[in-house]
Amino acid sequence: MKKKNLIIIGIISLILVITGLVTSYIDNARVRNSIEPKYTIKITTDGGNKVTYWGLGYKVIRYPSVSPNEPYKNNLGVKMGSWFMNYKLSEYENIDVELLTENKTVQVSKTRDIEFIISLLRDSKYKNGLCNGIRTHKIKIDDEEYHLIEGCSEIQKGKKQATISKEDLDKFLKIIDDYNEKQVNDEINNRVTTIDIQTTGLSSTTPMKKYTLNQEEIYIVFNIIDNLTFIKETCDGIPTYFIRYNSEEKENFISYGIEVLDNKYHITSNEKGEAILSGEQTKELNEIIKKLDN
Repeated sequence: MKKKNLIIIGIISLILVITGLVTSYIDNARVRNSIEPKYTIKITTDGGNKVTYWGLGYKVIRYPSVSPNEPYKNNLGVKMGSWFMNYKLSEYENIDVELLTENKTVQVSKTRDIEFIISLLRDSKYKNGLCNGIRTHKIKIDDEEYHLIEGCSEIQKGKKQATISKEDLDKFLKIIDDYNEKQVNDEINNRVTTIDIQTTGLSSTTPMKKYTLNQEEIYIVFNIIDNLTFIKETCDGIPTYFIRYNSEEKENFISYGIEVLDNKYHITSNEKGEAILSGEQTKELNEIIKKLDN
């Protein structure tokens, strides 16, 4: 009888273990995709500021941004682990991420983004053996310095490394790209209020026309100009168009000439010299120049 009871207990335990592994796998995938865990019991504490989902051998803790009843994806921070896991929001209001290949720094400020990055760095399993890839990002938290090796999908901490999943790598890069783009746009907004493109009016057959760019077109033009390589030698052509904008960098308008030669655009500047646009840049600028005839 005793042996029979032990067998029954063993079978029940095995069923519970298998069920826990299966439900943990499913809920882990749901949490990774910002979907509420399914096979858990939901308990709200701290006046609605903390929600814990208890599963078979695991739990998920999330901190809602407003209310525990709001959409699950609106989290300030979320973490999944064992029943014994403790998780509190970090005290970081922002973290700096150095883009080593671009020689610039972006500041991450949204709590959910900070929590994702910090959890990724702290919770990854580090071991010996480093890859020979190029370090693309550097982050410092808790007096520890971390480097991302994008090509190896690897985070390095000192002489140890941790391999991260493609999903985590893609999410991290998207967060950084979004902040980088916002920072670039803010820098442009600080440099310019309006930007015009106009014909020179040097010919009676091409009377002077002017078009004021919208915000999206301003970003396109500045992206083109910022990525050009200017040389002092010029082709001494006559500009067909002018780009003019008011800038906080100078007290008056800054102008660039656009020369058309052999179906290519040459951008000229009194200070920088001349640069030739690539095929893709020419196509982008053409779409804006067409607005002069509207």
